Amino acid sequence: MADAARQAIEAKLPDLARLFIQRETDDESHVAVLLQLNDVKSALKKAAASQNPQLIHQVVRHLMNSETRSSYELAISQIPPAQCLYRDLVRQEGETRGVSGRQMLALLEQASDFERQTLFHFDVAQTERNPDERLNALRRAKEAAKQMGDKAIEEILQDVSTFAPLQIQRGQADMSVRDTIIEMAHDSAKVTQLKQQARLNDKQVLLWTIEGLAKKGKMEQLFDLAQKRSPIGYAPFVKACVKYKRMDEIKKYYAKANGYQDLVAANLAMKNYVEAAKLAYDRRDREVLHAIHMKSHDDPAQCPRVKQLLNSLDPN
Repeated sequence: MADAARQAIEAKLPDLARLFIQRETDDESHVAVLLQLNDVKSALKKAAASQNPQLIHQVVRHLMNSETRSSYELAISQIPPAQCLYRDLVRQEGETRGVSGRQMLALLEQASDFERQTLFHFDVAQTERNPDERLNALRRAKEAAKQMGDKAIEEILQDVSTFAPLQIQRGQADMSVRDTIIEMAHDSAKVTQLKQQARLNDKQVLLWTIEGLAKKGKMEQLFDLAQKRSPIGYAPFVKACVKYKRMDEIKKYYAKANGYQDLVAANLAMKNYVEAAKLAYDRRDREVLHAIHMKSHDDPAQCPRVKQLLNSLDPN
């Protein structure tokens, strides 16, 4: 259909070309013809829907070469994947992010697009190395979220912007909340303080504490923590020991694993795919068994046995 559309364009029949191209199934050909028709907005939407970075890159390049900056930045601002790629292109070409960012932000403000303003400021906060500028970006993101009327996002950004100055005071401005708790996992008082400051839930703090203790080799503290009844099971203990190669510790936590989901997760952490598959098979849990089969592809010795179990499970 793309060839027929091109012939229609050459014959000066753009409407016929559009009818032909609607039936084209190949995304690259579809986008190429739309660009020939100078329908860059449709080409940009089609490229973004394809989730093909190279195709998005092609359209963004075309826009930059054929449109004025204000026109193409307005078009790009409506398509998040294209917006991200455009920023990367600007950085690669040596333009200062401040100038480009101001222009992009001005367009978003002009359109009263508070959702993308929030994302824009949050993106700046994630990449900004200057602690003060990062904090300012978080505060601007919070204000945009407030204008958008999304109370949940506003509260999250409020928590983050409150936590950020304390990170600066601790000399940990470059560390995320997760990284900070993992680093301080051995100090329960500091972990409690961080939990209150960042308003974290118990489950998240426990997961990061387990990982931090395993990472730092604080095996006695990790074992003491496991002696209490774990509300998240014992698979996270197994997973952390595997991740940080605490091989001598794995069996004691695996022995504590209890219940179907905890045992499956623990076996997956140890890459015991066949054992995990047997558990799912006994439960006739086809969905979990299928997921285990996908994971088992990295082990040629276990994958055939897992596949055999999956195939023998009656889908009905």
